[in-house]
Amino acid sequence: MKRNLAAQDTVVNMGATVASEKRRSSQEEESSHLAESTPFLDSQFEGSSEPQSPAQAEIDSLAEKKAHKFRARVTLLIALLIVAVDLPSVMFGASLVRILESIYCQQYYSVHDPTKIGLDGRIAEELCKVEDVQTQLSSLRGWTSFWSHLPGLFLAIPFGMLADKYGRKWLFVMNILSMQGRTTWVYIVCSFPNIFPLQAIWLEAILACFGGGSMVATALIFVTLSDVTPTASMASTFFRLGAANMLCFTVGPPIAAAIMKKDPWISFTLGLILQAVAIPISLALPETLGAKKPGEPEKKEEKPTDKEESILFGKGGNVQDRSGKLVQMIKDNAGFIAKDWRVLFFACTYPIRMMMNSLDSQIMQYIPQRYHWSIANTTNLQAVQAGVAMVVLLFILPAASSYLLKKRGYSSNRKDIFITRFGFFCYGIGLLAVGFAPTIFYFIIGMITITFAVGCGSAIRALLTSWVKQNEVARLYTALGIIETIGSMCGGPLISTVYNAGLSAYHRTKESNDLILGLPWICAGLVMTGLAVGTCIVRLNDKNDRNTDSEQGYQRAPDDDFEASVLAPTVGVPPALQTPTVPMTPLTPRYPTTPRTPFRSRVEKFN
Repeated sequence: MKRNLAAQDTVVNMGATVASEKRRSSQEEESSHLAESTPFLDSQFEGSSEPQSPAQAEIDSLAEKKAHKFRARVTLLIALLIVAVDLPSVMFGASLVRILESIYCQQYYSVHDPTKIGLDGRIAEELCKVEDVQTQLSSLRGWTSFWSHLPGLFLAIPFGMLADKYGRKWLFVMNILSMQGRTTWVYIVCSFPNIFPLQAIWLEAILACFGGGSMVATALIFVTLSDVTPTASMASTFFRLGAANMLCFTVGPPIAAAIMKKDPWISFTLGLILQAVAIPISLALPETLGAKKPGEPEKKEEKPTDKEESILFGKGGNVQDRSGKLVQMIKDNAGFIAKDWRVLFFACTYPIRMMMNSLDSQIMQYIPQRYHWSIANTTNLQAVQAGVAMVVLLFILPAASSYLLKKRGYSSNRKDIFITRFGFFCYGIGLLAVGFAPTIFYFIIGMITITFAVGCGSAIRALLTSWVKQNEVARLYTALGIIETIGSMCGGPLISTVYNAGLSAYHRTKESNDLILGLPWICAGLVMTGLAVGTCIVRLNDKNDRNTDSEQGYQRAPDDDFEASVLAPTVGVPPALQTPTVPMTPLTPRYPTTPRTPFRSRVEKFN
């Protein structure tokens, strides 16, 4: 479930960067208009422009039509690629848990009680909830998450440089082939448990090195679309692709659950076959490096700087020297975070939230163990969660943002702090409800409460961007991407360790106190509630922040109603809907402007 382009790996969580580029474009247009209408400038340049010839106009018109067709082709192929990866990941995500559990179960009963093994070699699922089986399964999955995230931590920046030097397409192809190879390797290991120990699936991390992992896949999606999408249309493009992603996780789980009830191997095999469709799609994807955007003049593509190129492509120096330079680059990108305590505080929430996201995958063991549901039925809860997330994103968050901005007169920063604070409290309360829930009904209530935190990630990202200097935004996104990856790496082993501790205590009490099974969620709920309380001490430096636009003589920017906080999910939704921040490496625009400029002074226009 976590091996996909969105799940750790999401498209629409680029809301803050998208808003930034839209605002920058709007400012440039206004500035250009004012400059042209000023008498002094007219006297300077009047008559300097020559009328365009009919032949040149026809050439430009053809170029625009070609650019529009090219953009439509790239967008369609990217959308198909997301569906071709996300939908199969649902097919084999839950089925893999059941397959691993059955293998451990057979190994356990072949030693302790062979009579439990049926004539067909199968064992009833309810008999596999013993401590030894569940502990091994939890540890295996936790460390699998650690090793699968490890390549992205070191390869995101180098692959970004490669993408800017040699293009996007073949890195995309390598990434998809790597993804297919990783899934195939897991399939082989599970098919021959008598030959391979299940821990051999950790070797999939080696195959991830050939494509950069899911973090690079997410970055490639973003930068490929930004190559061909006009700034004004970028937000809506990413939002539609994000909706397609969520749709996969709404319709996919019921299909997977129905197939799993017959045989989880059918679901796993079908998912593996369907994922292979992504390979020809990636091959059909054209190169977008240096492509013309519709409605915009052609721009010379920026290349990595000489210093950046020397790390990977320069002559001289051994691998150790270049690795040291790369580590130093990462340190330089992250060091400025401590300058503002607010930036440091919210940056520290990133690894914590990424660790919390590991709880979503642990649910596949938690619900069958505590509420005696089958893994197939548990899969259906993903559809419920994704459906609620879509409602929150499409209706609740936009309405709340509009109310706070227009009715209450909140500035955009203050609105984002409110959404973050509210989301953290929902997250903490929901996790506590999940941990203490005596029945599945109360569990679902807690799960829905967690989903109301869906806008936190984008709101925090927008806040952080507004609190750093314009020339530090790129380094901010690089640092956040690295921090998120570290949190995701550590989250799997940590959550599995806490869950195993609760599981051991549960069996020591002879299964009389199932509350202890919810220990990871209770601990996580307390931590998130503490972070929510911590957000209450965050204050904006602007004393006039509470005032409305008219009181301060400000004019609202055109795109204020389309804020980052109403974009993609990052918190409290299925892992495949959670997308780490794409690092602002050479893979992404080099000089982004801060997106938090919701109010522009009228006087500023004339300066």
